[in-house]
Amino acid sequence: MTLIGPTGGPKWSRWARPTYTALPKGEKGKPFRMAGFDLMLLELVPDPGVASYRFRAEVKHIDGQVPYRVGLYFSQTKQATTEDDANLFLELTYTDMNIENPTTGNNIVRVLADLVREPGPGVIINFFSGTALFFKHSPDLKKPWRQLAVEATQEGYQVFWENQLVEKLSWTELNETGKAGLDGTIDFGNAVNPSLNALRTVNPAYGPLQGLGLYCNESVAEFRNVILEPIPSKQP
Repeated sequence: MTLIGPTGGPKWSRWARPTYTALPKGEKGKPFRMAGFDLMLLELVPDPGVASYRFRAEVKHIDGQVPYRVGLYFSQTKQATTEDDANLFLELTYTDMNIENPTTGNNIVRVLADLVREPGPGVIINFFSGTALFFKHSPDLKKPWRQLAVEATQEGYQVFWENQLVEKLSWTELNETGKAGLDGTIDFGNAVNPSLNALRTVNPAYGPLQGLGLYCNESVAEFRNVILEPIPSKQP
C-alpha cells in the first residue's frame, strides 16, 4: 500500500497526539512536507492489520531546532493512568542538523521508546534507547533523501537506515527493558515531580498491531514513497 507517493499528501491521516500545528495536506507535484514547533506524530495507519510487515519511507530533514529529529514512528498505543493518558510509541529517528557531535560532524540514528503524557502537548519521556548508529552529516544546504525502514513480526522488530540493519529486538526484551527504564525514570524524577507516580501503572506492551506514521519534532521535513507492505510468512 502506497501511503504517500513521490509527491502529494496521504489519502488519510490524523494526529496521534495533540499538537498546535494544523494537519498538513500536501501539495500536488511536491514532496509531502511537515513543519512545526512541537512533537508531531502523523498517523497514517491505526493498525497494519497484519502481524508481519515492512514500513519504509524516504525522509529529508531540511531544518530544525533542538531537539530536532525526524523519521518514522510505530507500535503506538495509549494506556490510561490515574491522572493522564500515556501515549507510548517507538521512534526510528535521526537528525541531519549536525548537533550530536559537532567536532566530527557525525550524527546519529536510533530507536527510542517514548511515553507522552496527555492531554495537551504533555511531557515527553524517553525510557529506552536502542542501538545507536552514527553517520556522516551532510554539510550541504541541499539536504539528502534518507531511506528508513521498519520490519515487524509477531516475534519482534528490526530497523534499517539506508538499507543497513541498525537494530533487531524481540518484543519481550523491549517491553521488559522498557519497563525497567520507565521505573528508573520515575524513581529519578519523582522528587522533583511527584505526579510521575501516576505512570507506575503503565506497562509497555509494544507489538506489531499498533499505529504507525511520520515523526517530526521541532523540524521541517519532507517525506515521499511511504510504503506499507506485508512480509510473506515463511513456509515450513
